[in-house]
Amino acid sequence: MKRKAGLPEGFKLDMQPPRDAEPDKPIRMGDYLDEVDAPRRPVVPVVRPPVPAMRPPVVQAEPASETELFPNSKAAEPSKPESRAALSAIKRTRLNVSIDGRKRLAAIVDRMAKYGSEPDVRASEVIEALVLALYEAREHLDLSNVRRRGKFGSPSHRNFPTALAESVMKAMAAIQAEKRID
Repeated sequence: MKRKAGLPEGFKLDMQPPRDAEPDKPIRMGDYLDEVDAPRRPVVPVVRPPVPAMRPPVVQAEPASETELFPNSKAAEPSKPESRAALSAIKRTRLNVSIDGRKRLAAIVDRMAKYGSEPDVRASEVIEALVLALYEAREHLDLSNVRRRGKFGSPSHRNFPTALAESVMKAMAAIQAEKRID
């Protein structure tokens, strides 16, 4: 037996206006899944005792000067040794790197540790070195060929880091060519 479309026979839609509804005025409906006639409980704010601060006081770090960023530059002056407490107050940056990026970074760190002069090279030191090298080549960085990232998962989104890497490599090659000429 085939069922008829629509409401079943005997279905009644008996709607009663809310108790506080005024006649001849539109009914004000509640938000999603709220019941208009449901009694409302008073909101009691949760008071928690203050937690004692366990963190050391935050010290605003001054922007690093160019001589601090590049100690081997021509204008470098001998710097004062800083205390361990002052060094720990410097704000750090956390990087969000993909799993493939972590594997590649680990491979670079292993290679630098294996063939370099320091056997315990840290990933943070490699990242710092890359930032310093790119900072030196920043004037040669041409981003005009890097397309917009695009929607998540699209080919342009996946290729964005590769396009940036190509621009970085060209800038570093340009700085190397410039140093050979000088």
